[in-house]
Order: sequence, then C-alpha cells, then structure tokens
Amino acid sequence: MTNPQINIAGNINATDFLVLHVKGSAPTDPETRYGNGTIDARPHTYQNIGAYATNGGTIKVAGTAQSTDVTDYKNDKSLIYGIGALADGNGSHIEMEKVSVVSGASGALFAKNGGVIEYKDGNILHQNNKVLGNGDITSSSSTYRAFLGTTPRKGMDANSPTDNDHENISPFYVYRGNNDSKAAIIFSGDNKIDMYDGILLTGNAYGSIKPGDSTDREWDYANSAWEKWYNRTTKMFIKKC
Repeated sequence: MTNPQINIAGNINATDFLVLHVKGSAPTDPETRYGNGTIDARPHTYQNIGAYATNGGTIKVAGTAQSTDVTDYKNDKSLIYGIGALADGNGSHIEMEKVSVVSGASGALFAKNGGVIEYKDGNILHQNNKVLGNGDITSSSSTYRAFLGTTPRKGMDANSPTDNDHENISPFYVYRGNNDSKAAIIFSGDNKIDMYDGILLTGNAYGSIKPGDSTDREWDYANSAWEKWYNRTTKMFIKKC
C-alpha cells in the first residue's frame, strides 16, 4: 500500500486490560479477577476494533511481533480482543501484518461493500468468551496451537453452561451485496487459527441464495479455499482445538 492515510509501524494492543485484569497498587499484590467497578463493564469487553477503514479510508498496521499468548497485555506484542480489521466501502483498504486477534462475537476480520483486508503473519483465537465461575477461560494443551501461553484469559459472565457468543460465528467473513465483486480478505505469509467454536467456512448451500450472499457460487469459493488451506499452499494452518 502506497501512502496510507493511517500508517502504524509498531505493535498495537487492545485487550480490555482495565476491565479484565485488576491488580493492587503494591508490587507484591496479586492480580485479581474482576475487581471493584468492573462488573457493569464486562458485558462490553471483546469489542475492540484494531483497524476500521470506511468510505475509502486506507490503513496499514505493521506490527513487529504477533502475540502467541492470550495474556500479552503485559508484553510488547500485538494483540486485539475483538475485531482485528473491518473494511467497509469501495476503496477501503487495510493491510495488517503480525497482529494477533482474540475474536469477539463479530469474528476477527470483516470486509463488506467493496472493502478489502490483507492479513499477513497473524494468529487468531476463535473461542467462546463467556464462562461460568471465576471467569477463567483455558486453552487446549495441544502443541499445535497458535497461542502457547498457559495463563487463562478472563472472560465475560455466562447466563448458562451453554451460553456461547461464538456459536454461529465465523472467524472471517466477506459480505458482498448487490453488484459488489470487490470485497475480499486476502491472506499471505504464515497465519494460524485456533478454532474452538463457531463455523470455519460458510457459504450458500447448493446454490440457495439469501439476501447478503456474495454470489451463487460462494459455497464453491469456500470449498476451494478450504482445499488450498488443507494443502497448505497458502501457508495457513488451521487447528480444530
């Protein structure tokens, strides 16, 4: 991208630290979960947007180190809780490199109305953010996962054991309305997805078109993309955790 309107060279971090991570003022004070004054704010967590381009806006974010730990609020690495990138409108273009995302209820990457996202060398965690009990959300112990840290991240209160904000959510989604053939998400480099909940790929079933569907061949595109990922020609590794 040449001369983006917003150009960030360095790491970005938006992990709801003030709400989800509370620690006493003394160096020896332990970190506590959900301190005083955070209860009303917790339902609004995991809603950050790392980069939002609209009406032809252009943004480039080039991080220096993508996160591999869901608690990297304490380290100098790029991590977003919510949507990593959202591009809306013709000419809206986001380039994002070495930025990891813990997706919210709207997924990690979203392009629509001609907007384009280029995502390179990032990690995505797609997992339910709601939990009962003390708020701890643990990760798989698999050695293949993208996020290798062992410290639990903090989640939102669940209303029941089956409450899941990722139940029908895809980690990335392109919405092409009428006469839109440009909206796209382009992956390059080495990207990894830890897939716990939701839908990996979605498209039209057997040519059945619904409002908002890209084209009558969207399902074919999804299948083709899956085959490429499976053969690793795009260097994307997807792990069902």
